[in-house]
Amino acid sequence: MFFPTSGTAYDLRFSLFGIPVTVSPFFWVMAGLLGFPWLKVEPGGPANLVAWMLCVFVSILIHEFGHAFTMQAFGHRPEVVLHHFGGYATYGGRAQTTPWKSLLISVAGPGVQLVLFGIVVWIGYLLTRESVDWGRINLWGSLFSLDEVVPAAMVHAEVFELGTPLFAIVASLLRINLLWALLNMLPVLPLDGGRMLWALLAMAGVRNSSDWTLRISVVAGVAAAVGCLLMLGSFLAGMMFAFMAMQNYQTLKGQQFGVS
Repeated sequence: MFFPTSGTAYDLRFSLFGIPVTVSPFFWVMAGLLGFPWLKVEPGGPANLVAWMLCVFVSILIHEFGHAFTMQAFGHRPEVVLHHFGGYATYGGRAQTTPWKSLLISVAGPGVQLVLFGIVVWIGYLLTRESVDWGRINLWGSLFSLDEVVPAAMVHAEVFELGTPLFAIVASLLRINLLWALLNMLPVLPLDGGRMLWALLAMAGVRNSSDWTLRISVVAGVAAAVGCLLMLGSFLAGMMFAFMAMQNYQTLKGQQFGVS
Protein backbone atom coordinates (compact mmCIF):
# COMPACT_ATOMS: atom_id res chain seq x y z
CA MET A 1 0.00 0.00 0.00
CA PHE A 2 2.76 2.43 0.90
CA PHE A 3 6.49 2.99 1.04
CA PRO A 4 8.92 0.38 2.44
CA THR A 5 10.50 1.50 5.72
CA SER A 6 13.33 0.39 7.99
CA GLY A 7 12.52 -1.91 10.90
CA THR A 8 12.93 -1.15 14.60
CA ALA A 9 13.89 -3.16 17.67
CA TYR A 10 10.29 -2.87 18.89
CA ASP A 11 8.60 -4.39 15.83
CA LEU A 12 6.03 -7.11 16.41
CA ARG A 13 6.92 -10.13 14.27
CA PHE A 14 4.86 -13.24 13.61
CA SER A 15 3.86 -15.61 10.82
CA LEU A 16 0.32 -16.05 9.48
CA PHE A 17 -0.52 -18.74 6.91
CA GLY A 18 3.22 -19.19 6.48
CA ILE A 19 3.72 -15.54 5.51
CA PRO A 20 6.03 -13.40 7.70
CA VAL A 21 4.36 -10.30 9.16
CA THR A 22 6.10 -7.29 10.75
CA VAL A 23 4.16 -4.58 12.61
CA SER A 24 5.99 -1.36 13.43
CA PRO A 25 5.10 0.42 16.70
CA PHE A 26 4.50 3.53 14.59
CA PHE A 27 1.58 1.72 12.95
CA TRP A 28 -0.27 1.90 16.27
CA VAL A 29 0.66 5.55 16.71
CA MET A 30 -0.83 6.45 13.33
CA ALA A 31 -3.93 4.32 13.94
CA GLY A 32 -4.45 6.12 17.24
CA LEU A 33 -4.08 9.55 15.67
CA LEU A 34 -6.55 8.71 12.90
CA GLY A 35 -9.04 7.37 15.43
CA PHE A 36 -8.71 10.19 17.96
CA PRO A 37 -12.30 11.46 17.32
CA TRP A 38 -13.59 8.19 18.78
CA LEU A 39 -12.51 9.40 22.23
CA LYS A 40 -15.31 11.97 22.04
CA VAL A 41 -18.01 9.37 21.36
CA GLU A 42 -19.67 8.49 24.67
CA PRO A 43 -20.21 6.33 26.60
CA GLY A 44 -17.46 4.21 25.06
CA GLY A 45 -14.63 6.75 24.86
CA PRO A 46 -11.27 4.93 25.12
CA ALA A 47 -12.89 1.55 24.40
CA ASN A 48 -14.14 2.92 21.09
CA LEU A 49 -10.64 4.11 20.20
CA VAL A 50 -9.22 0.66 20.96
CA ALA A 51 -11.95 -0.91 18.81
CA TRP A 52 -11.05 1.46 15.95
CA MET A 53 -7.34 0.64 16.21
CA LEU A 54 -8.01 -3.10 16.14
CA CYS A 55 -10.26 -2.64 13.10
CA VAL A 56 -7.50 -0.69 11.35
CA PHE A 57 -5.07 -3.51 12.13
CA VAL A 58 -7.39 -6.24 10.86
CA SER A 59 -8.45 -4.29 7.76
CA ILE A 60 -4.95 -3.31 6.65
CA LEU A 61 -3.69 -6.83 7.37
CA ILE A 62 -6.47 -8.29 5.21
CA HIS A 63 -5.64 -5.75 2.49
CA GLU A 64 -1.98 -6.72 2.44
CA PHE A 65 -2.78 -10.43 2.55
CA GLY A 66 -4.88 -9.92 -0.56
CA HIS A 67 -1.66 -8.82 -2.24
CA ALA A 68 0.41 -11.52 -0.52
CA PHE A 69 -1.82 -14.45 -1.47
CA THR A 70 -1.88 -13.28 -5.09
CA MET A 71 1.91 -12.95 -5.08
CA GLN A 72 2.11 -16.46 -3.66
CA ALA A 73 -0.15 -17.78 -6.42
CA PHE A 74 2.33 -16.40 -8.96
CA GLY A 75 5.26 -18.20 -7.34
CA HIS A 76 6.62 -15.43 -5.12
CA ARG A 77 7.57 -15.65 -1.44
CA PRO A 78 5.66 -12.73 0.10
CA GLU A 79 6.05 -10.91 3.38
CA VAL A 80 3.85 -8.23 4.91
CA VAL A 81 4.87 -5.07 6.78
CA LEU A 82 2.51 -2.67 8.59
CA HIS A 83 3.92 0.77 9.41
CA HIS A 84 2.96 4.41 9.90
CA PHE A 85 2.02 4.90 6.23
CA GLY A 86 -0.27 1.87 6.25
CA GLY A 87 1.63 -1.14 4.99
CA TYR A 88 2.94 -3.06 2.03
CA ALA A 89 3.46 -6.59 0.77
CA THR A 90 6.70 -7.49 -0.93
CA TYR A 91 8.21 -10.69 -2.26
CA GLY A 92 11.33 -12.65 -3.06
CA GLY A 93 11.93 -15.56 -5.38
CA ARG A 94 12.78 -15.96 -9.03
CA ALA A 95 9.30 -15.72 -10.50
CA GLN A 96 8.89 -12.87 -12.97
CA THR A 97 6.08 -10.32 -12.65
CA THR A 98 4.52 -9.22 -15.92
CA PRO A 99 2.23 -6.17 -16.19
CA TRP A 100 -0.92 -8.26 -16.05
CA LYS A 101 0.32 -10.11 -12.97
CA SER A 102 1.23 -6.79 -11.39
CA LEU A 103 -2.30 -5.58 -12.14
CA LEU A 104 -3.89 -8.57 -10.42
CA ILE A 105 -1.59 -8.23 -7.41
CA SER A 106 -2.50 -4.55 -7.08
CA VAL A 107 -6.25 -5.10 -7.46
CA ALA A 108 -6.31 -7.89 -4.87
CA GLY A 109 -5.64 -5.61 -1.87
CA PRO A 110 -8.47 -3.06 -2.20
CA GLY A 111 -10.63 -5.75 -3.78
CA VAL A 112 -10.65 -7.92 -0.66
CA GLN A 113 -11.37 -4.83 1.47
CA LEU A 114 -14.45 -4.06 -0.62
CA VAL A 115 -15.58 -7.66 -0.15
CA LEU A 116 -15.21 -7.25 3.62
CA PHE A 117 -17.21 -4.02 3.44
CA GLY A 118 -19.99 -5.85 1.63
CA ILE A 119 -20.00 -8.63 4.23
CA VAL A 120 -20.32 -6.13 7.10
CA VAL A 121 -23.19 -4.31 5.34
CA TRP A 122 -24.95 -7.62 4.70
CA ILE A 123 -24.63 -8.71 8.34
CA GLY A 124 -25.95 -5.32 9.45
CA TYR A 125 -28.89 -5.70 7.11
CA LEU A 126 -29.72 -9.18 8.39
CA LEU A 127 -29.63 -8.00 12.02
CA THR A 128 -31.80 -4.93 11.47
CA ARG A 129 -34.05 -5.55 8.48
CA GLU A 130 -37.12 -6.00 10.70
CA SER A 131 -36.85 -2.57 12.33
CA VAL A 132 -34.87 -0.32 9.99
CA ASP A 133 -36.00 1.13 6.67
CA TRP A 134 -32.84 0.50 4.65
CA GLY A 135 -34.35 2.29 1.68
CA ARG A 136 -33.95 5.58 3.56
CA ILE A 137 -30.29 5.07 4.48
CA ASN A 138 -27.78 7.08 2.45
CA LEU A 139 -24.92 4.60 2.72
CA TRP A 140 -22.33 6.70 0.88
CA GLY A 141 -23.15 10.02 2.52
CA SER A 142 -23.32 8.49 5.99
CA LEU A 143 -19.71 7.36 5.80
CA PHE A 144 -18.49 10.97 5.95
CA SER A 145 -20.07 11.65 9.34
CA LEU A 146 -19.12 9.73 12.47
CA ASP A 147 -22.59 10.25 13.96
CA GLU A 148 -24.42 9.15 10.82
CA VAL A 149 -22.61 5.98 9.85
CA VAL A 150 -24.99 3.19 8.86
CA PRO A 151 -25.06 1.51 12.31
CA ALA A 152 -26.09 4.83 13.91
CA ALA A 153 -29.12 4.84 11.64
CA MET A 154 -29.94 1.42 13.13
CA VAL A 155 -30.04 2.64 16.73
CA HIS A 156 -33.81 2.20 16.82
CA ALA A 157 -33.29 -1.49 16.16
CA GLU A 158 -31.48 -1.68 19.53
CA VAL A 159 -28.86 -3.86 17.86
CA PHE A 160 -26.25 -1.13 17.52
CA GLU A 161 -26.15 1.57 20.17
CA LEU A 162 -24.17 4.76 19.56
CA GLY A 163 -21.10 4.91 21.77
CA THR A 164 -20.69 1.18 22.39
CA PRO A 165 -17.66 -0.86 21.23
CA LEU A 166 -19.96 -2.89 18.94
CA PHE A 167 -21.04 0.31 17.20
CA ALA A 168 -17.40 1.41 16.96
CA ILE A 169 -16.35 -1.91 15.45
CA VAL A 170 -19.07 -1.99 12.79
CA ALA A 171 -18.76 1.70 11.95
CA SER A 172 -14.97 1.45 11.75
CA LEU A 173 -15.03 -1.62 9.51
CA LEU A 174 -17.46 0.12 7.17
CA ARG A 175 -15.49 3.35 6.92
CA ILE A 176 -12.02 1.78 6.67
CA ASN A 177 -12.88 -0.87 4.14
CA LEU A 178 -14.76 1.44 1.79
CA LEU A 179 -13.04 4.81 2.01
CA TRP A 180 -9.52 3.50 2.41
CA ALA A 181 -9.97 1.00 -0.40
CA LEU A 182 -11.29 3.70 -2.74
CA LEU A 183 -8.58 6.20 -1.81
CA ASN A 184 -5.97 3.52 -2.34
CA MET A 185 -7.21 2.97 -5.89
CA LEU A 186 -6.52 6.57 -6.89
CA PRO A 187 -3.86 6.71 -9.66
CA VAL A 188 -1.05 7.89 -7.38
CA LEU A 189 2.19 5.97 -6.87
CA PRO A 190 3.02 4.12 -4.65
CA LEU A 191 -0.68 3.38 -4.00
CA ASP A 192 -2.25 0.36 -5.64
CA GLY A 193 -4.05 2.66 -8.05
CA GLY A 194 -0.73 4.01 -9.29
CA ARG A 195 0.55 0.49 -9.86
CA MET A 196 -2.68 -0.44 -11.62
CA LEU A 197 -2.23 2.58 -13.89
CA TRP A 198 1.34 1.58 -14.74
CA ALA A 199 0.26 -1.99 -15.51
CA LEU A 200 -2.60 -0.86 -17.75
CA LEU A 201 -0.39 1.58 -19.66
CA ALA A 202 2.28 -1.08 -20.09
CA MET A 203 -0.28 -3.63 -21.28
CA ALA A 204 -1.63 -1.05 -23.75
CA GLY A 205 1.87 -0.62 -25.18
CA VAL A 206 2.20 3.03 -24.16
CA ARG A 207 5.76 4.25 -24.60
CA ASN A 208 7.45 5.55 -21.45
CA SER A 209 4.62 4.13 -19.35
CA SER A 210 6.65 4.70 -16.18
CA ASP A 211 7.08 8.42 -16.92
CA TRP A 212 3.40 8.79 -17.77
CA THR A 213 2.46 7.05 -14.54
CA LEU A 214 4.60 9.53 -12.62
CA ARG A 215 3.09 12.52 -14.41
CA ILE A 216 -0.44 11.38 -13.70
CA SER A 217 0.53 10.55 -10.11
CA VAL A 218 1.72 14.12 -9.54
CA VAL A 219 -1.51 15.66 -10.85
CA ALA A 220 -3.77 13.13 -9.13
CA GLY A 221 -1.80 13.45 -5.88
CA VAL A 222 -2.27 17.21 -5.78
CA ALA A 223 -5.98 16.85 -6.60
CA ALA A 224 -6.41 14.18 -3.91
CA ALA A 225 -4.61 16.34 -1.34
CA VAL A 226 -6.96 19.25 -2.04
CA GLY A 227 -9.98 16.93 -1.97
CA CYS A 228 -9.01 15.40 1.37
CA LEU A 229 -8.54 18.83 2.89
CA LEU A 230 -11.69 20.47 1.52
CA MET A 231 -14.15 17.58 1.14
CA LEU A 232 -13.14 15.12 3.86
CA GLY A 233 -11.67 17.68 6.23
CA SER A 234 -8.69 15.38 6.79
CA PHE A 235 -5.45 17.32 7.20
CA LEU A 236 -3.45 14.12 7.72
CA ALA A 237 -4.72 12.44 4.54
CA GLY A 238 -4.19 15.67 2.61
CA MET A 239 -0.59 15.91 3.75
CA MET A 240 0.05 12.26 2.85
CA PHE A 241 -1.20 12.80 -0.71
CA ALA A 242 0.80 16.03 -0.98
CA PHE A 243 3.89 14.12 0.14
CA MET A 244 3.27 11.42 -2.47
CA ALA A 245 2.82 14.06 -5.18
CA MET A 246 6.12 15.65 -4.19
CA GLN A 247 7.93 12.30 -4.16
CA ASN A 248 6.61 11.42 -7.61
CA TYR A 249 7.62 14.84 -8.95
CA GLN A 250 11.15 14.37 -7.63
CA THR A 251 11.31 10.89 -9.15
CA LEU A 252 10.08 12.25 -12.48
CA LYS A 253 12.82 14.85 -12.41
CA GLY A 254 15.65 12.41 -12.12
CA GLN A 255 15.37 9.70 -9.52
CA GLN A 256 15.40 6.07 -10.61
CA PHE A 257 11.91 4.65 -11.14
CA GLY A 258 10.79 1.05 -10.80
CA VAL A 259 7.49 -0.76 -10.42
CA SER A 260 7.28 -4.34 -9.27
